[in-house]
Amino acid sequence: MIFLIEDGIATNVHELNKEEWQKSVTFFREGDLQATARLIDLFNDVLKNYLQPLFNQMLNNFGAQLTNLAWKGSDNLIEKEIASLQNQKKSPFPYKMASLLIQMRQRRKEVLSTILKKGFEDDGRIHPERVFCTLSAGEQRRLVNLLTIEQACSNKKTRLVIFDEPLAHLDERNVLCQLKLLAELQLQRELPILIISHHHIEEICNILENVKYQINNEPTRSMRLNGKPPSYPDHHATCDLRILTIYLHFCIEDNL
Repeated sequence: MIFLIEDGIATNVHELNKEEWQKSVTFFREGDLQATARLIDLFNDVLKNYLQPLFNQMLNNFGAQLTNLAWKGSDNLIEKEIASLQNQKKSPFPYKMASLLIQMRQRRKEVLSTILKKGFEDDGRIHPERVFCTLSAGEQRRLVNLLTIEQACSNKKTRLVIFDEPLAHLDERNVLCQLKLLAELQLQRELPILIISHHHIEEICNILENVKYQINNEPTRSMRLNGKPPSYPDHHATCDLRILTIYLHFCIEDNL
């Protein structure tokens, strides 16, 4: 069980409803993301926060309905609608909105390209229009880590960040890169971070600050995380001597 402890009050995160969970806890798995989505679509909410002035400009000029339609639409859809407007074909967007749609799409690409460099350095193969399912297992893991970090930094309501095997499928060089990103998250938000990992325990403890860890040394057994809603961890996991759970800035009281 996972508890959030604030001002002496413990909250069992497994008892949060779906809305409270999504507001309070940042957690992604590869299976949670749409396999055929472009990377730019996966970072939609993050990019909106980065480009708030442009969003507000569109909102003031064209109203909430058209603005939300534009910002929630997939990159592929917006690309097609821009082409329709340029060719004077039917579109849900007015012709006068074309220039802002072009600007929005271009700025989103520029911002995401900068974000992707944090997790992938100058790997030109990883770009905003890349489709998620075309990434390797290691690349998907790094992308999920990066998305989790960016969401946690941009969502001020986040109270807990969970990383499940964030270093799986990664070589030594990428392990260090990912740990530096986690350290950056610590500095920016000072959020409780829960990392569950079989791998690279020494590196985690060396790079990250204020690490408290607990080794489960009980015999191998199966356990089930029973929680609601189904959108957060609800699966069978095996615990054995190798599993190490690391708590960062995270208090576990003996009586819980």
